[in-house]
Amino acid sequence: MYRSLLRLFKLIPLLIACNSAISNPIFTDGFESQNLKTSINGVSWGSSAYTQISNEKAKDGIYSLKFSYAPTDDTKDSWSEQRFS
Repeated sequence: MYRSLLRLFKLIPLLIACNSAISNPIFTDGFESQNLKTSINGVSWGSSAYTQISNEKAKDGIYSLKFSYAPTDDTKDSWSEQRFS
C-alpha cells in the first residue's frame, strides 16, 4: 500500500500541470466572420473535411462550425474533421 501511495503522490504534479493546461484555451473562434481565417497568437484553422460555417445551432452569436457526416455504405464509418495549426 505504501508503494501505491508513493506512486499516487508522484502523479500529483502531472495532474496539476494537466489541469492548468486545460483551463487556458490556446485558440477560440466564434465563427462570426463566417470563414476559417481567424488567427490568434500564431494559431489558425488548418485543413478540413466535411465542415462548414452554419447558422443552424450556435452557442453564442449567430454562427457555429458544423461537422457533417456523409452517409457511407455499411462497411465504413462516417467521419469529419477540422484541424488547426
